[in-house]
Amino acid sequence: MLTRRASMLVVATFTVSLAVGPAAGQRQVTISTSKDKPAHPANSSYALPNNFYGAHLLVDDGLPGTKGYNHLRWARHLVGRWGYAKTLVMGIDKNTRGPAQGWVDYVERCYALELIPLIRLGGHMRNGQWIAPQPDSPGNYRSMAEAVKRVVEGFPRSDLCPLYIEVWNEPNLAVEWTGKPNPQEYADFFVQVAEAIRSIGDDRIRILNGGLATSPEWAEKLCRANPKFLTSFDIWASHPYPHNHPPSINFHDKTIPPGTDMAIDSYLPELDVLARMGRTGIKVMLTETGYDLGNSARPGYPMIDEYNRADYMMRAFRDYWPQWPEIVAVFPFEFCNEGWERFDWVYPGSGTNPDGSPEKPHYQYTVIAALAKPTDTTGAISGTISISKLGSRLEGAKVYHQLQPVACMTDPMGNYVLPRLAPGTHRIRVSKPGFKDVEKKITVEAGKNAVFDVSLVATELTTLTGTVRGGDDGKPVRKVKLTLEPGGAKTETDSQGRYKFEDCIPARYTIRAEANGLETYVSAPVDVRLNGRNQHNFVLGQRKSPPVERLITNGSFENGGGGGAKPGVALGFEPAVPPGPAFDASLAQLSDRLAHTGRFCQQIRMRPEETAIRQITHYGTARPGTEYVAGAWVRLTGNDESAEAWITLDATRNDGGIIERAASKPLSGRSAEWVWLEARLTAPNGSQRISVGLHTKGAKGMACFDDAFLGALGATK
Repeated sequence: MLTRRASMLVVATFTVSLAVGPAAGQRQVTISTSKDKPAHPANSSYALPNNFYGAHLLVDDGLPGTKGYNHLRWARHLVGRWGYAKTLVMGIDKNTRGPAQGWVDYVERCYALELIPLIRLGGHMRNGQWIAPQPDSPGNYRSMAEAVKRVVEGFPRSDLCPLYIEVWNEPNLAVEWTGKPNPQEYADFFVQVAEAIRSIGDDRIRILNGGLATSPEWAEKLCRANPKFLTSFDIWASHPYPHNHPPSINFHDKTIPPGTDMAIDSYLPELDVLARMGRTGIKVMLTETGYDLGNSARPGYPMIDEYNRADYMMRAFRDYWPQWPEIVAVFPFEFCNEGWERFDWVYPGSGTNPDGSPEKPHYQYTVIAALAKPTDTTGAISGTISISKLGSRLEGAKVYHQLQPVACMTDPMGNYVLPRLAPGTHRIRVSKPGFKDVEKKITVEAGKNAVFDVSLVATELTTLTGTVRGGDDGKPVRKVKLTLEPGGAKTETDSQGRYKFEDCIPARYTIRAEANGLETYVSAPVDVRLNGRNQHNFVLGQRKSPPVERLITNGSFENGGGGGAKPGVALGFEPAVPPGPAFDASLAQLSDRLAHTGRFCQQIRMRPEETAIRQITHYGTARPGTEYVAGAWVRLTGNDESAEAWITLDATRNDGGIIERAASKPLSGRSAEWVWLEARLTAPNGSQRISVGLHTKGAKGMACFDDAFLGALGATK
């Protein structure tokens, strides 16, 4: 069976103490609720370079032994001294008399750790939907505004840093405003709440709008609905989710493709609207952003996995956001919480190491924690090792530092980080067998990230071989056309299904294999090593899917697991809403022992209750009146007469609720051959997304799925 690949450690270990802030009770925090002008002492965040690194927590406490206490310690290790920590407090209504004690504890814990708190205020949720604030009369939110004032006035404040308040969330989404977003209602509510908060008379409190789900149109609607809206916020909150665009795709550099607003700086069109409405020079907090595992919304860009997510976040924090002076803070969504595992920076249930870091971080946490923060007294060196001629990233190169006997290794994206280096000159050497070494002296400054990218020249070559067999009959397949990328080398299988690529630079390659009437195979990255037995065997099965654009990704299950934060579920898929017992990790696995095409298939274990995983298209992608087709090759194991496996095709709303379902006939009994199952459906009115589901039910054994497909056949008459 497939074993999960261990994360490669790319961060060098240095014997340097890293301050993570005092524990509660170790020193007196300067906290005051007075209206006097703050003194801003020299050791405060006011007197230091702005550390824009932030963490988006979902906790409402901060005392020892609580979830918030642990999460804040992890956050402090991640973002550094006077970085930012956001959380959500909810349940505020007209009757709220002040902040809950846990909310106060959270803010005090932030101050104790030298973190700048941002509190996102929220109301009540009912049946999975946020309820809009209730006015006293149309347009009159005085009671709600006074309740919010009582909450904010009850928060502790410190002369060391501001207290930021974000007023509700994404009011342009139906789920956030009782199903009917209304710009007039939110504009009036926000203006009156901002006036109430300002009446406290404390300039340490900074007010943010509820960050929009990216929408310059709504920014304009809010300003027109209530002209006071434009001057009621101190900082503009925005939620620029890039989907699977790398940070190099952005508005600042004019690299954003036409017809999309998904980038790490999608707030710029919103700022353009606000400037046109009369307010310029606005500062911005990205109160939500980031990458979720499996995201593949933008064709032509890779699906998000653990490694490219860490790469994109490193480049965004290191190379882009620091260069844009309007940014005050960035809060990637979200830090650690059950139900949001696709976004997590730390695995829920993690313990804490002595230095304050979590025992089970996601890879993006490890990389970002190693970068130098603007308030650090040390610096860092990071970079990417690539291969000359190919231009591809080089995994497993060793990066040596003059003071360390052990090198750090580049990760699958070719990245490395040398953290917590004293300011000065450092000698770095990069080495890997089969390549020419490179050595250079790098200058490190406190609070800054020196970048040392290297392109290594290959000095030795190697060979890659393999055999291609039929996924349906196991026989050798001849005249399969194979292409190796990068580089574009081509070859073809012989009568025994064998192929050979000679004179290969040792690197990671993708193999593309095509043959008439068979599924196309695109491999996961293949490591071709010097002096190794480089062999990559795979199978090609029949193609039954129609020749139309594929609307799902990783239907071949070759790109690894992690879907829905379950290691055995293929990336891009997720457990479907269970009709019975909850989906646990033992129910699914990716197998390299049986495949219809390629090397892997998705296996789902039988149980008496129905089990399903699905992949759903992105918001607003369904076209009512269009006929869709879904299919997959399916095979049963286990010799169980009661076993059944089938696929479904669903037309859904944006929230995933099913409007109409079509199902294939079930594959049942003791079938041990690959069988193509298919379902078709014409999307009804109201359809916003389409999903394909893989289902099983039985007493024992497994159902194997491969070459899953979803496509649009076109409009029906």
